[in-house]
Amino acid sequence: MKLISLKNNEFVIISISFFLILPKWLMSYYYFAGEDISFRIINEIQDIYYLPLIQNISDLFLSPIYSNNIESKQFIFSFPVLNFAILSIFYKFLGSFSFIFLEFLFTFLFLLIFFKIFKHLKFENLISILISVILFTSPIILHYLDFFDYEFITLIKMNFETFYSLRYPRPIMTNLLLFGFFLILLNIYYNEHLDSKLFLLLGTISGLTLHSFYFFFIFQNFLLFLIIVFKYKKNI
Repeated sequence: MKLISLKNNEFVIISISFFLILPKWLMSYYYFAGEDISFRIINEIQDIYYLPLIQNISDLFLSPIYSNNIESKQFIFSFPVLNFAILSIFYKFLGSFSFIFLEFLFTFLFLLIFFKIFKHLKFENLISILISVILFTSPIILHYLDFFDYEFITLIKMNFETFYSLRYPRPIMTNLLLFGFFLILLNIYYNEHLDSKLFLLLGTISGLTLHSFYFFFIFQNFLLFLIIVFKYKKNI
């Protein structure tokens, strides 16, 4: 269990992230070698319906009209644009390759967040990484196991398939905000002294979550309230 040292945990997680992401795209390039990257992205990502929004925001065009029945241009997004801001920024600079890069980046962040969560819970390094990988791959494994049409597997899949996936923009980023919030709460809980930087980071994540998926925002701050009351009840 001591084979993985603290010095190379990040390198191991980066390597695993490449291993989890690259096979899909290597197979795509192998079977469709002459296909344009934009067509490949449309065929490979899980949800293409938000792609026009991502491109519009990357061009700072905030009043798109997608209906032929509307002539007025005096509109602005009634959509939570921050939900796409990070995706749009990367798309502006990397084009369609940004989707491949972000899949790797968010996979790495997912594994890193859960690795640190399990370290807080006193798991050893190798076990922490292993459980993190299992959590990441479980929705995919359950998806394929569901082909056997067992009711038990179907029930588990229905309750676990939204835990995390690389679907844009949710849950690839929104759920990551939730998991990151959990990690910071653990830091606050186990920290003997109040750290203003942690609360600043919580506020930033909370604000992004409010404009991305407000159900998580409510849950995050209710949990924060409970932890603060429980940890500092004597001072209160």
